[in-house]
Amino acid sequence: DEIALEGNETFIVMITSVSLGANIGVNTSYITICDDDIIEAYCEDYHVNESNGSVTVCLMKDLETAVDLNVTFEAKQTTPPDALSQVDFMEEVKMEIFSARAGNVCTTFNITDDLIVEENESFEISFSVREDVILECNNSVVTIIDDDKIYVSFDREVYNVTEVPYNFTDYLIINITGQTDIDFLYSLNITFTDGSATRPMDYSAENRICSIYVGNSTLRVPFEIVFDTVDEPLESFRVELTVNDSFNEKIDLWGAIQTTSVFIIDDDDVQFDIDEFIKVREDNKTVIVCVRRTNETTQVYNVKLEAKENTNGLIAHDPEDFIAMNHTFDFPPLKTEVCSLFEIVDDEIALEGNETFIVMITSVSPEANIGINTSYITICDDDAIKLYTEDYEVNENNGTVTVCLMKNVTT
Repeated sequence: DEIALEGNETFIVMITSVSLGANIGVNTSYITICDDDIIEAYCEDYHVNESNGSVTVCLMKDLETAVDLNVTFEAKQTTPPDALSQVDFMEEVKMEIFSARAGNVCTTFNITDDLIVEENESFEISFSVREDVILECNNSVVTIIDDDKIYVSFDREVYNVTEVPYNFTDYLIINITGQTDIDFLYSLNITFTDGSATRPMDYSAENRICSIYVGNSTLRVPFEIVFDTVDEPLESFRVELTVNDSFNEKIDLWGAIQTTSVFIIDDDDVQFDIDEFIKVREDNKTVIVCVRRTNETTQVYNVKLEAKENTNGLIAHDPEDFIAMNHTFDFPPLKTEVCSLFEIVDDEIALEGNETFIVMITSVSPEANIGINTSYITICDDDAIKLYTEDYEVNENNGTVTVCLMKNVTT
């Protein structure tokens, strides 16, 4: 019948009748059925995520039994210890009834979800049952799969650094959230990518692979800003944080700042100046006004000059003496001086005296320092005046003579 643990069972065979009236001696035969069903119990190993908080362990049998069985489950440390009792799991003994007709009996042991990133750890469950049950395995090994993670992220999306008058080292900060009991060697990739700032002209940095060690809450990634005396616009480069593939199960970038931008604020100044005083002869009809730039730059500046009447002294008037106008021009990086031409009126009026108008730097874009911003243009009157007369003949009876003195220009 393939029912184990029945024990030996007996039935009888009897001589119940014999014809012709013969004698009957031993009339009963006791037939003992020796139970030869062998029961085997077996178990298996288990892998369970730590965050499950428990593991259910079963003992299986291959036959029904005639009686219920008492089974003892005992959770205990391995030798040598791996998972620790009362730290990673609860060491305890449990008694369960293995029902006669059931194929398995199970019980549950608690495991500790400790939120610490660690290696997978194991403990064992041993079984005991009556001696006539053959145990194919003495214990089950339970492997606790650590499913905790640490989280890494740059501490900000944008870094602003100033170019100071020496090369200096600054640091990007990577925050590490969570606790680990193991080191993650060569787990993080740090990649620098040029933008408007380039290596080695504007900054110095090396792509690197970083490790996370037990106790780390931050990592510092160095880079160096290169000092120069060249005026430059705002420049930037980019840094990306990635996790090596083999550590994806333990290190998480979910919700992290994976890319940060570093902006270099240039503190080099350029200055624009104009000649403060210029003298020009009226008959030149034009005057050249030059704007000069100090210090190197990589930028194109836009400069605006404006010619207008002076409010003090002998005033040159527009349009009688000069033509008021605006000149706007680009100042390229490779030039240190750019000149502009303004028109003067040669009016052939003598004895005006010297007259003055001004040319001003009214705007520079992008913003820059302006030193001498006003040029006082003195128009030197060069109209020469000549006086002349002539001889006269007049009749005596006129009684008078009118004599004239003439000049060659207006005054």
